[in-house]
Amino acid sequence: MKKINAAVMFANAGIGEFYAHLANVKNMVAVEYDPDRADLYKCIYPHCYVFPDDINKVMEAFIAKAKECNCSLLMASPPCQGHSRANQSENKDEDIRNRLILKVTEAVEKGNFDNVMIENVPEFLDYSSDTILPELKGKNIRQYLEEFFRTHGYMVNFYQRVDARKYSSTPQQRVRAIVLASRIGEWELPPILPKEQWGNLEKAIGNLPSLEAGERGIEKYENDPIWSKKLNELKYHTAPYWPERDIEIMKHTATGCSAFDNPLEYRPTKKDGTPKEYYRSAYRRPKWNDAFPCILKESDGMGGMITCHPGRLQEDGTYSDARAYTVLELLRGYDLPHDFPFPAWTLDEDKLQRAVLGEAFAPRLVQRILEVMPRQ
Repeated sequence: MKKINAAVMFANAGIGEFYAHLANVKNMVAVEYDPDRADLYKCIYPHCYVFPDDINKVMEAFIAKAKECNCSLLMASPPCQGHSRANQSENKDEDIRNRLILKVTEAVEKGNFDNVMIENVPEFLDYSSDTILPELKGKNIRQYLEEFFRTHGYMVNFYQRVDARKYSSTPQQRVRAIVLASRIGEWELPPILPKEQWGNLEKAIGNLPSLEAGERGIEKYENDPIWSKKLNELKYHTAPYWPERDIEIMKHTATGCSAFDNPLEYRPTKKDGTPKEYYRSAYRRPKWNDAFPCILKESDGMGGMITCHPGRLQEDGTYSDARAYTVLELLRGYDLPHDFPFPAWTLDEDKLQRAVLGEAFAPRLVQRILEVMPRQ
């Protein structure tokens, strides 16, 4: 398999590229606007030249560096906030970041890449705006990209709902739109894996030791006869703090159930004691044989996309692990190792770790797609 050098736009912290080397792809150049994420990228990939800046300001330098490094692959994950269903803002369609797809096509034109992979939320391909993107002339992004790539000599394929769980060992229902364009040959998705190979929560985190909200695995299990011998595996196994009322609610919420179905005294309430508005995925525990729900950057509370641990029934009738997932469990939700190289400065406050994991391109899916990429 021929070695390929890659340039990465909107790089986040490089979670998606983590297994690219297994497909003989090396990320050589990256650009990331957020300075903390850019620093994180540099720590994880010291060999990669990172531009910690706005792509609007460094496009020429980015392309020059990509050419210097002989990058024949461009990977781009433009910001998804203006497209995502998880964003409930009334003004999200007017998010100026929705224009950044034009920077991707500009890079394609200037960079002379053989292959291009674009990733975003499914709604991305349907987006159109005469206000934000008048350059599309009434087309949606899919129509615009199809015309653009074919005009520039690429074969292009669009996949609007690619579930990472079905196409890789990722135990997470992470559904994304993926665009694959190549000047070498037809670039298609790899085949869906047999269902028995799909990951789930039991396989991913079922063997990890129990924690309650606010507990640190390294401290709780330092004298445990089994885990004390492998405390290094629990470095990221720390449960976020939760209010006592929320803990009590989830202790009385069964695996696979919603707290809104609990007896009245254990249902979610506001501070004044009135019932909270029902939201299908909030205050809910998943089933052990389900996959992780889509991991989002706000993963430390209980009001999001099924962010609660499944828990296990205890002798007193309550359920264990009344808490959100730990960062270790989120890593396993991407089939990433327990010793993922987050630098030490991210450990005391895990907000950055959760943010970059919540906006990541699933790395095992990336690996499989790169393995079938056309090469000269």
